[in-house]
Amino acid sequence: SYRGRLGAGAVDGTLDARAPDLSAFARLVDLAWAGEASLAARLSGRPGERVSADLDASARRLRTGLPAADRVLGGTLAVKGRADLLGGGVGFTDLRVEGERVALRLDGSATRAAADLRASLAFADLARVDARLAGRADAAARLTGTLARPDITASVTTGEGTRALGRPLRDFRAEVNARDVTGALDAGLNLSGAIGNEPLRGQARLRRADGWSLD
Repeated sequence: SYRGRLGAGAVDGTLDARAPDLSAFARLVDLAWAGEASLAARLSGRPGERVSADLDASARRLRTGLPAADRVLGGTLAVKGRADLLGGGVGFTDLRVEGERVALRLDGSATRAAADLRASLAFADLARVDARLAGRADAAARLTGTLARPDITASVTTGEGTRALGRPLRDFRAEVNARDVTGALDAGLNLSGAIGNEPLRGQARLRRADGWSLD
């Protein structure tokens, strides 16, 4: 149900929605959805300029039909924070998406004119993603530049006790620095750490100008 004002000139109201059986939507997405979900959203703004939604949503007994997703979500999903539809882009203010063993956070904005959007992703136990892995991992990314010509930096790190193929994965860090992703791409990758007693080191650079080059 929606209560409030909803028009081409302004939006100001509250949306409440409940889905007691998500399997009813399974055919629409071609996935074996199951569970129940609810959504409360406070909407405000002017279409074409900025429309903000303060979100509070959750799902219980959730199944997505995607085995890895179901293992990290553990049957629960919560979404809370603000999302903005901007003229020419999107924005987020402390938007958190959390399951039993995974947490995503978005903050910032990205439009055709400017971008500064940060994301963080934490896995409490990688074994829920892949049985060959175990332990914690954290990822962070930042989008700058513009949506038309974005620059991206990202990193992945592992926590103490993380293992890969049964061997300790120590001080692992992967870093990506990519400029002009949709144009004259110049991207670098750096790996560091150790697996077991073996050092893990690596660098690569991918460029696109008149053609592709990989160093």
